[in-house]
Amino acid sequence: MIKVYWGDSLAALADKLYRKQVKKDIFQREAVLVGSPLQADWLRQFRLFEHSDAERQIFANWEFPSFYVFLNDWVEKALHDTPIGERRASEHPYSKELLLWRIWRILKKEESRAEFASLRDYYADSELRLLELCGSLAQLYDDYQILRPGLIQAWKQSGNFEGLPADLHWQAVLWRSLLAESQQSYTDRLMQLAKQPYLWEKSGIVESYARISLFNLNHIAPIYMKIFQGLAEYVPVELYAFGPCHEYWLEDSKKLAKEAKLQEQEDRDPEQLSALSLDISHPLLGSLGGALQPLLCQLLDLNLQEELVPGGNTDSEPQSLLQALQKNLRERDCQFDYQRQENDRSIQIHNCYTLQRQCELAKDLAWRWLDENPDGQPRDIQILVAEYDKCAPLLQAVFNLDSHARPLPAVLQKRPALSAGAISAAFLKIIALPQSRFTAAEVFSILSVEPVAANYGLGAEELEKLRQIIEEANIRWGRDREHLLDTLGLGKDNLLDRALFPDQMTWQRGLDRLMLGYCRGRFDEKNSMFSAAGLGQILVNDKIEGESLVLLESFCRFYDDLLLS
Repeated sequence: MIKVYWGDSLAALADKLYRKQVKKDIFQREAVLVGSPLQADWLRQFRLFEHSDAERQIFANWEFPSFYVFLNDWVEKALHDTPIGERRASEHPYSKELLLWRIWRILKKEESRAEFASLRDYYADSELRLLELCGSLAQLYDDYQILRPGLIQAWKQSGNFEGLPADLHWQAVLWRSLLAESQQSYTDRLMQLAKQPYLWEKSGIVESYARISLFNLNHIAPIYMKIFQGLAEYVPVELYAFGPCHEYWLEDSKKLAKEAKLQEQEDRDPEQLSALSLDISHPLLGSLGGALQPLLCQLLDLNLQEELVPGGNTDSEPQSLLQALQKNLRERDCQFDYQRQENDRSIQIHNCYTLQRQCELAKDLAWRWLDENPDGQPRDIQILVAEYDKCAPLLQAVFNLDSHARPLPAVLQKRPALSAGAISAAFLKIIALPQSRFTAAEVFSILSVEPVAANYGLGAEELEKLRQIIEEANIRWGRDREHLLDTLGLGKDNLLDRALFPDQMTWQRGLDRLMLGYCRGRFDEKNSMFSAAGLGQILVNDKIEGESLVLLESFCRFYDDLLLS
């Protein structure tokens, strides 16, 4: 049986994880399944620097794999004896990458089917809209296979449209077309292992691990939980669940409010109804903790073996706004009356005008915190972003991550999904580029994809030098003048505004400045303006020579290929 450890402190849960070592032989392995590489790094550093175990037992043969990678690798091993690490996720016919193109092919091949009429009306003759639709449907069916396995299984039968209104029957029809090409879906594999847990015994996982721990996962699909319940019969499985509140908060506040209104119609005591309608979840718990609620409810319903892990001293008075908010959440107290101190910077909100400015501010705040906390270490700082694709190249430049002489030790944690599908990610960015502003960040986000950069002989250092060259050339956005004006909505009939609007920050003008500067050679500042016939007056950039010329030549090849694509 799975054992669940509940706690409102990640540090306390991590300490419990390391204190409760079950292996007697240091050469036995332990697996701690996490939701992200960032969490794995935190657990390693906690064990090395903050764990309270005075004996300091040897920290050997601990693995921190991704929950999904670990599970899928061992499912494949148990069912098909595929060696661990040799599974090719992107080659599975029901992976999102292949589902996209399989759906594309089916909609092209069977577009005359009456069930697909609403889809045809959506994408019409637009190939781009069809591609975006196929990507969304691939994500939808990927979610269905994990979260709605019963529904997917029911759709196998011809004419079965369980759970679908009439205008969505095409979902079941399309799924049956996918099954006609490849009969065993991802759902079939998971359900087979959930029903036949004895397959774990022959997979080798029993001999491989002394214990398997699931640490602070925000979501575990019911089908996954069934699989781990079967695995727990052969290997100790422990789940460390974080719950931010001491009180019961797992009911949806909107649902409770509706129930209160229904009870009000039954002539209940008005004072009692008022208390019921107000005694609902903390607003932050309901919004920020909404993703965690289904998992915690699921664990309660399973009646698993449980143990409460106490956190730190929660009775002391909060010393900062952040501590006050944390205490407020733990006690599910909707009344917040803490008086913020003048020098309290535990919670700050900054209004930044660009994404780049956000990255620059994050660096400034990191330096300030290290100055104000002499005992602090760079490992104590995490910068979380919502739009990784856009922020990654900016953070790389702002923190100078490609330089060995960077003053602030930092590393950019890549997401597994991006590194696994780098080429697909670059392709989708190229597809979306014609409808964009063609900014320098967008172009470099494509060039920074490792296979793309390698194709043009560019490494991390070369990319950083190219960024500096482009920035010094004052290239910001817009392919050329026409693209710039069209993006701004200045039509050809608006001659006055079109004539007055500058185009110096476009790619065409910037590259013209660089090329003309190389051809003309060095000059003094007084002669920096050059009249280039049809190009007009150009402020020449004369810093291109030697290695910079080679880099610029590689970049121009990439840029020409990008325009042709």
